[in-house]
Amino acid sequence: MVILIIDDDETIRRSLRMFMEDSGHTPILAANGKEGLDILRQRGADVDAVIVDLRMPVMDGFEFIPKAVALQPDMPLLVLSGVGILDDALRAVRLGAWDYISKPIENYTLLEFTLEKAFDRARLIKKNKQALLDLQESESKYRSFFNSSKEGMLLVEENGRIHQANPAASNMLGWTSEELCRHGLSRIAGKQHQHIFDFDCSQAAGTGKEARETLFRCKSGAMLPVEVLSGCYDNCHMYVLFRDISRRKHAEKIREDMERVIRHDIKLPLSNLYTAATCMLDDSADDDFVEIVSSIVGSVRRVIGMVDATEKLVLMEKGVYKPTCDWEDLHDIISTVHALLRHQLEARDVRLVRLDGGAKRGRNGKASLYGENFLLEDMFMNLIKNALEASPKGGEVTLSFIRDAGGCQISIHNAGAVPEDMRDRFFEKYATSGKTAGTGLGTYSAQLIATAHGGRVEFTTSEEGGTTVTVFLPYPDKVEEPGPAELD
Repeated sequence: MVILIIDDDETIRRSLRMFMEDSGHTPILAANGKEGLDILRQRGADVDAVIVDLRMPVMDGFEFIPKAVALQPDMPLLVLSGVGILDDALRAVRLGAWDYISKPIENYTLLEFTLEKAFDRARLIKKNKQALLDLQESESKYRSFFNSSKEGMLLVEENGRIHQANPAASNMLGWTSEELCRHGLSRIAGKQHQHIFDFDCSQAAGTGKEARETLFRCKSGAMLPVEVLSGCYDNCHMYVLFRDISRRKHAEKIREDMERVIRHDIKLPLSNLYTAATCMLDDSADDDFVEIVSSIVGSVRRVIGMVDATEKLVLMEKGVYKPTCDWEDLHDIISTVHALLRHQLEARDVRLVRLDGGAKRGRNGKASLYGENFLLEDMFMNLIKNALEASPKGGEVTLSFIRDAGGCQISIHNAGAVPEDMRDRFFEKYATSGKTAGTGLGTYSAQLIATAHGGRVEFTTSEEGGTTVTVFLPYPDKVEEPGPAELD
């Protein structure tokens, strides 16, 4: 593979060149985005991938990326981003980068894995486009491609019956082509995955869905992890392209295990710090000292919770996380959030106002929620933090609580309005506007947490009325809310 490396640091260029050559690739070097762009214009067809630094003189990576994408839209484009500078990496991805690599590069195995993942994606995109072209050009060219493709290919009728299966599909799944055609798509995909292939084949030919990961059942009974592209190619058939990703899933499992170890290693010193700070509180009578250490204890506790929550959020994205729920008091949660945001509230001269409004309370006299404590705390932390940042100086962020037999709703209001360009993507991942330090993950994670609890988050906004974000959380049918005696 020919890989264009763009970085103003000669040491990094030399290091990457040696690694690429040792890996069997052919590196081309450029010292800035302008040089890299000139190379792409002259010999872009020969370049298989680009690795570009974001911070360079003459033309930086941010200016280079959209221009490179315009020249070579299907070419893998990876960016080098300094450790901890997540905003730069997210901005680059929004501009068209495929992935990012933290520098200084200490783990070249991870770099190789990231490159291979990008090449896999590029190959699948290329195969998909080529498949559609071949099908349109002629039956003979299509047949040659169909039989020789290394990716599994199935042609499926609207009722789910497999019309044709190529040799690669048979080899991967262990069924003969005749057996696949006899069994149908539901036999290998399973009913729980059937929604991936729901199509109205009366739609335009060539339309399809993005690549999805699922499991296909082999003749042996084993489940094979595959990446699938599917879509319509005429008014009564759809195509299913798939490839074996078991090696990649194994590598991802190793990576997840490593991340779990890293989380453990981070938590250990934090837990020691938390214990030490708590002991200092027990031994001190100085009010100022107690206030400072209490703030430290709260912050360390939150960081420990955030480390624990990262794995949970990944599972929520997959729709498989089940919160460990109990009855919680909204006022306790808000008090914790208020303490953590106290300095930001004071800096912006914004007040956090709790409006009970005569809301109906539970049998314990509290504004009760049912959920996992830290996740609820994290959700309200993100939503209240967003509200105070959007509030004008000297303004207020108000909270109200309403309950009925089925659940409760908590509304958070501020006088600011959501920008027009954000309103349709308010809950989208990485969506942000006007905040230099914003990651675009606050409302996204809040919606994930509410959904995992069986609820949802909604919002209304206008220039005149400001913004109200409302969290709806259900109450369980079979878990009775504790009374005052039980709480004592």
